[in-house]
Amino acid sequence: GIDNNCDGIIGQSAYVFDTSTSGHIGSCVIREDQTMDCYHTYNPDVSIRNTPIIAVDMHKSSYCWLDSAGTVQCQGVLGNLSQTITGQVQIAVGSNHGCALDSQGTVTCWGFNDKGQISPIPNNGSYVQIAAGNDISCGLQNTGAVTCWGGYYYTPVISGDFISVATGK
Repeated sequence: GIDNNCDGIIGQSAYVFDTSTSGHIGSCVIREDQTMDCYHTYNPDVSIRNTPIIAVDMHKSSYCWLDSAGTVQCQGVLGNLSQTITGQVQIAVGSNHGCALDSQGTVTCWGFNDKGQISPIPNNGSYVQIAAGNDISCGLQNTGAVTCWGGYYYTPVISGDFISVATGK
């Protein structure tokens, strides 16, 4: 299928993420009061009202969110995390895997690792932003370089003064 992704900040605190792939359409919205609603044709709808939500990301059959305490939770294929992931500041969801970034620059990934998309993570402890795609994960390092892992076919280290990183979903 074709992925059509759109995300953005509305006001200062609402986030919308839409995806359309293989007939699965979904979106998650974080409202100004930090409550969240997700609607997805593949997964059950989710409404979070009792914990402030600060970030959400989605890919095909999973979505994960980050609450104000830095705890990651997921719904769908990634819904049963084998570990509790806390103290995080950013999340990124790829196809059947997810990654989270903590305030110290360390990345933790979970899910399928059939193409090396969750480990090993090169230069772990030096990241300021992360992204996840189909079978690849990438991170923007504090040096401005971008490193990707997974996808065996494409794992570059790109030197430069970059300010953001994204992957194709």
